[in-house]
Amino acid sequence: MKKVATLTLTFLVLTASWATACTCSGFDKKVIKAMFKEADFVIIGKALTNIEPDSMMLQSLNQEMMGSDVLFKIDSVLKGDVKRNETVFIYQFSGSCSSVLKFGDSYLIFGNRINKFKEAKDTVEVSEGEIPPPPPPYILNGEVEVFADTEFVSFLNNQLEIYDTLTTDLCSTFHSDSKAFADAIKHLKKN
Repeated sequence: MKKVATLTLTFLVLTASWATACTCSGFDKKVIKAMFKEADFVIIGKALTNIEPDSMMLQSLNQEMMGSDVLFKIDSVLKGDVKRNETVFIYQFSGSCSSVLKFGDSYLIFGNRINKFKEAKDTVEVSEGEIPPPPPPYILNGEVEVFADTEFVSFLNNQLEIYDTLTTDLCSTFHSDSKAFADAIKHLKKN
């Protein structure tokens, strides 16, 4: 009985910590203004399709009619040097803060431009057979270090030649049916 209680408690603690791994602050006028100032792009549009080098994986992802690394057609530009009806590539860092976009639904996105992808170097020493943790994601001067193989990094850089590319996350992507979307639009119109 003690084992069951311990396992249950461990599961609840792990589940609770996983469920709260990405926490977004409230979206009042001050926060929205700061987000607008920090973003390279503020756009409204719709996800069209996933971007994935593996054709089998791409087909599987597209059958779900949603994704996080997607082509996104712009309906409205609130900030940035992109145009209405342009298609951009949205790349999100893998993890609990990735926003899943449903194809055809409208979203307000605060995003930052990516100019180059670089392969992240393993800097953590691990025992033989262990996999090192990925480095924390960040953009520095438009460059993103990706914990991936050279082939995938090359694939991402090829997308840069075709599409303006930006990154966003759960805390800066708002579905058009959400209160956060309505509040953000209201605060942006007041500027």
